[in-house]
Amino acid sequence: MKTITFSDKQIEAYNHLTDDKTEVVLYGGKANSGKSWLASCFLLISCLKYKGSRWALCRKNLTELKKTSLKTFLDCCKKYGYIQNKDFKLNLQTNTITFNNGSEIFLLPLEWKPSDPDADFLGGLELTGAVIDELPQITEKYFEVLYSRIRYKLEEFNLTKKIFCTCNPSNGWVKSYFYDRFIKNTLPEEIKFINTVNSKEFFRAKDYTKTLSLLSEQQLKRLEYGDWEYATCSDNIFTPSKLEEIFTGLSFGESKKYYITGDIARFGEDSTVIVLWEDFTIINIFKFEKQNTKETSDFIFKLMNEYKISRDKVIVDSDGVGGGVVDNLKCKGFVNNSKPFKGEKYDMLKSQMYFNLSKIRWSIDNSVRQDYKEQIKKELNSIRDASDDFKYKINSKDEQKRLLSNKSPDFSDAIMMRMYFEFKSDKIYVDFS
Repeated sequence: MKTITFSDKQIEAYNHLTDDKTEVVLYGGKANSGKSWLASCFLLISCLKYKGSRWALCRKNLTELKKTSLKTFLDCCKKYGYIQNKDFKLNLQTNTITFNNGSEIFLLPLEWKPSDPDADFLGGLELTGAVIDELPQITEKYFEVLYSRIRYKLEEFNLTKKIFCTCNPSNGWVKSYFYDRFIKNTLPEEIKFINTVNSKEFFRAKDYTKTLSLLSEQQLKRLEYGDWEYATCSDNIFTPSKLEEIFTGLSFGESKKYYITGDIARFGEDSTVIVLWEDFTIINIFKFEKQNTKETSDFIFKLMNEYKISRDKVIVDSDGVGGGVVDNLKCKGFVNNSKPFKGEKYDMLKSQMYFNLSKIRWSIDNSVRQDYKEQIKKELNSIRDASDDFKYKINSKDEQKRLLSNKSPDFSDAIMMRMYFEFKSDKIYVDFS
């Protein structure tokens, strides 16, 4: 095999890929840092070194995998003198690569399927190790399931399980799982994040400077400077600065009026979430699992008495079983797909409420449970701008659940309903700063 030349960051990552402690390596932070090439080298060396081993090369879907990750792997093999149909065979019918020594690589798409939220299709699969190209495109649940499948002949090869992942900055679960803990120095010893921001530029095309000039400011910061704080997609409704404002704990509003908003569980599948507001500040959140409508109604009625809240300042979703709570309390009912107020150009009321929620000044009190606040942040990040030429609208519930690893945005949906009262009062406080 020819000598392989790695950059400083690639060497750092490869050292972790070959030690006996690290189990997960995330490599990324900026574009053109040799992510896919390192992944290909790791797979090639591993297959040659460990006869009869099994590996997986993964990406969101098979089409992208074949056009990008597989192409890079084949280029890597060719560069180092390993020839297709001589040293290994590629079978696009079974999506496998088989080496003469019996080692295999499975080409494995990991696109989330609503019909298979727990990745049962991976059941029975046993691997020696795996590579996931562009990890942010994969759900956290699928990542965890794939990780659990890495156990094939580890004792025989005297290996530690290894899963190597690549990424550019993103604002989903990968940021909180890896980058945020990396910054806080709280990553477990078996997980390593290699930040490629300051890596040597071995992999840039000659016309890369021209490419940079075509990027938007946001994409420039994300791909060139590896800035995770600017990693939100352009379709995120709640920007990083807005999220920072929401979680400062500051109080907004001076009227001392109280409101209750609630998202009622449908047929026991989701969680019932009740939100208590003081003006535009959330002062408490209550979450219940599999609670019937009478219990929910009684709880809300108790809150109404305690805080002297009239029925016209209480709203819950009236879709599904939520209608029973509306009937019991004679409060406001929220219909997600009803017409927007004032004839504004939204596809439905729910979209109108979310867009306006992203513009007003509101906050969550510091006394609210930390795990609830973390879930709210995740859910707000799952709300995306899906507007077209005809209507302003947010992404579908299925898409939101996909981004949340098949969890429903119960907290954010309950919070969103607070905007109903501002439209019904014929006033709206919007902060365009």
